[in-house]
Amino acid sequence: MLFASSFTILTSVCSHVLAEEQLIIGRVTSITLLPSGSQSCPELNGNMKANADGTRTITLSNDCGCEETRIQVEETLLGTQTASNIKLQNRIGEWCKPNFPLLSEDLLIHIDGNMTRWSIMTNKDKKHLFNVKKFTQIGGVAVKDLTLNADQQASTEELIEKINSKK
Repeated sequence: MLFASSFTILTSVCSHVLAEEQLIIGRVTSITLLPSGSQSCPELNGNMKANADGTRTITLSNDCGCEETRIQVEETLLGTQTASNIKLQNRIGEWCKPNFPLLSEDLLIHIDGNMTRWSIMTNKDKKHLFNVKKFTQIGGVAVKDLTLNADQQASTEELIEKINSKK
């Protein structure tokens, strides 16, 4: 059984997939839910693919459709400066929860290939902090190598400093 989850990142100016790693600070401005089988959310169940070795792969999915999340970009920390608004498209998992929070708080969003992870940002002692639980590596820096506070948060300032020292 194969479960599909894919992210496509589109800018508000042009519709292309971003290939480079990105790290941005942004806010969710809208989340649109799309039903499976609609034009923007193709049905996955029953898709069959013939493999080179003669076997066949059948895709079964218990996802709940797709979502389009619009993000207002406040700052680009890694990668090429993106448009001021981006649209992230992805499938919704079996529990039918959107992948992004329904909050208008600042988020640290890491986009790498078809994987997108995020954390709500907080400010403490003049530092921008993010929870590290959802991340393993950003910009070639292992998140486990960052200094963590008691709440398992690291500063974006330290992260960017370590990313820049690797260049």
